[in-house]
Amino acid sequence: MRNSKILRSVALAALATTGGLAMVESAHAQATTSWSGSPRWSEEDRQFKVTGRIQYDLYNVQTDFPGTSQDLDYTQSDTRRVFLGVAGRYTSAFRYDIKVAFTPNAGTVTLDDAFLEYVHNDFSVIVGQNNAVTPMEDRTSSLNIPFNERSSYINAFGFAKKMGVAVVTNGGNWSAGVALHGGDLGGGAEIENRDEETSVIGRATWAPYYQNTPEGTHLLHVGATARIRDNGGAGPTGPNANSNAGFQYRARPDTGFNSRLVDTGAFADKDVFVGVEAAGQWNQFGFNAEYGRLTASPNAGTPAQRADRDFSGGYFDLVWSPTGESRVYKAVDGSFDRIRIRRTLGSDGGIGHVMLGARYEYVDLTDGPTPAIQTVGGKQQSYVGQVTWMPISYVKFQLDYSQHNVTRATTAAQGDAEVISFRTQLDW
Repeated sequence: MRNSKILRSVALAALATTGGLAMVESAHAQATTSWSGSPRWSEEDRQFKVTGRIQYDLYNVQTDFPGTSQDLDYTQSDTRRVFLGVAGRYTSAFRYDIKVAFTPNAGTVTLDDAFLEYVHNDFSVIVGQNNAVTPMEDRTSSLNIPFNERSSYINAFGFAKKMGVAVVTNGGNWSAGVALHGGDLGGGAEIENRDEETSVIGRATWAPYYQNTPEGTHLLHVGATARIRDNGGAGPTGPNANSNAGFQYRARPDTGFNSRLVDTGAFADKDVFVGVEAAGQWNQFGFNAEYGRLTASPNAGTPAQRADRDFSGGYFDLVWSPTGESRVYKAVDGSFDRIRIRRTLGSDGGIGHVMLGARYEYVDLTDGPTPAIQTVGGKQQSYVGQVTWMPISYVKFQLDYSQHNVTRATTAAQGDAEVISFRTQLDW
């Protein structure tokens, strides 16, 4: 919509011009350097750091569906993420984070984070491409999630970083935020002469029990998220047509590459999501859980065919660190941060951090008023086991093994998939 285009212009102008704020500070202040994966330069309230990450995956996918022509069996390796960016602050109140995402196999360069944040005593305002208000697993960085991929529930329901404005606030054990988003910086709405996607999302979290002890973190966390989206078009035809056929809901089987085994196709011009979340930690033991429902409104067809579709999904994780580390909870936004390793490899006989995890997850993308006209996106139930090893703080090796029971849209038949993925990760 026009307002979201204005928000995009304001965000980019703010990111481009606020550097002048630093010029009014003293040029003679003493600069210091610290280390957090790479050097961080500080001078009075100002900070600057080059950031980045590389995630490289080796994976095998096997499927077994009726009819040999549908089966897959392949092993590949590929770069999952390559980010390079800068982060810092001009003053104690103005902060920024910009990351460029490279996709070598596709030959593309896009922006991941690209925002300016104003920090007040009681709240923060974030302008630019961000996901400051989003469910727990999406808010937790891909560097710190316990599995190689986020759940099919998060992926299918379209959570991602978008251009917009977010207002967030928090206390010692709670957080709340609301955001207005348009499309992402790589979207084509302005090229295609159409309105872009818009959404309003809100989230609140609370940790009724939260304390850090010498033995580790003790935590109980709960939260809820609600989102309304409009894809910016009146449908695939007509004078106000949107060349994007609509929102699409789909997910891969615990890999970031190739085939999606459940997929609705693009069909919805609006949707409403409501989700709940919980997490806990007791020293080296922890759990995460989320559940959500999404109601999608088709953009074409007869009145019966345009009836709302209700989809659902969720996951439940259990994790344990035999080396004794607790996950690090961020009450400021209800997410999890980098593990603090007790004894790194080669330090006082240490082996680094080890974590074992198990997950059950599902996403159901089939619904409709009658079997003849329902949306058959498919249903995927997954069981995942994993092991993580971090020899030092900025290097991680992670192995996932997953089995998936799938009802696919193309066959409406039961089938199975088996995925093994091994990730090498470093960041700075």
